[in-house]
Amino acid sequence: RAVLAHYEGASTSTQRSKRLRNEAPNDIAARGATPLRAIARDLERNHDIFRGALRVLVNSTIGPNGIGVEPQPRRRDGTIHTEYAALLSDAWRHHCKRPEVTRRYSDSLMQRLLAYTWFRDGEVFAQQLYGEVPYLRHGSPVPYSLELFEPDFVPMDYNDPGRNITQGIQTNAWGQPVAFHL
Repeated sequence: RAVLAHYEGASTSTQRSKRLRNEAPNDIAARGATPLRAIARDLERNHDIFRGALRVLVNSTIGPNGIGVEPQPRRRDGTIHTEYAALLSDAWRHHCKRPEVTRRYSDSLMQRLLAYTWFRDGEVFAQQLYGEVPYLRHGSPVPYSLELFEPDFVPMDYNDPGRNITQGIQTNAWGQPVAFHL
């Protein structure tokens, strides 16, 4: 009790005013996310230190070559199926040359772009496209691509409580995202 009595995190002082509002996190985000995103983007454009900090975060998280994948499929007896692993590695190598729909970025550059956007804006979105998709040619023989979206495409002001839509994201009864309204 003596230790808890000295905890000052929740007490008010001349440096820390009393917070009277106890708002839900979604309400706070709705009010502040768009201006904060604009401030972060302005800092990125106009301040080398901010840009350098983002670059350090990306380099520390993703690395220069991206996050690698090494397939290790196992047989029923638990040993690694080396022939199948070699086929998967070959398919993965081809896929990583152009994994996204615009075919502009390699896998490592795409990962770095996603991380950079996530650190700067607080979120990033991608849609997975499998198999035959009208008007899309996948960038490799692997019929799988990602479509990247800036967070601006998800509207912060689109709310429909009757359909469980908050800030453009529709959730099920458990709060799991089931749809993104772009």
